[in-house]
This record gives sequence, C-alpha cells and structure tokens, in this order.
Amino acid sequence: MTRSPTSPHLNAAIINRGVDTGDTAYIWRAGGLMAAGRVAQGICACHLPSRTLKTPSRLPQYQTFH
Repeated sequence: MTRSPTSPHLNAAIINRGVDTGDTAYIWRAGGLMAAGRVAQGICACHLPSRTLKTPSRLPQYQTFH
C-alpha cells in the first residue's frame, strides 16, 4: 500500500508541531514536502504510462487477434 504525500500523519504533524507551537518555518517545510510529493506523483502518472504503452504488443487492440 502506498501513502500519499498528504497522509494523515503529515497533516497531524503540521498541526502539532507547526500550528500549535507557532513554528511557521516547519509549516512551510512540510508544505513544500507535500507539494514536491504531488509534483512527483503527477510526473510519474503522466510520464510512466506513456513509456510503458509504446510497444504495440502491450496495447489491447493488438492482443485481440494474435
């Protein structure tokens, strides 16, 4: 099972360590980590499927009659 960058543990840490104590630097660091994770997910979601489906043998329409 994979964990998303906005997992409940990271959200709870932002509240406990950042908001409760007033540590805005921690909030920015944790928010940057969450943003970087989302960017990485977006790149992988867009780039990897296009790489893996370039060969005709992996496309469903070519597997039907072969």
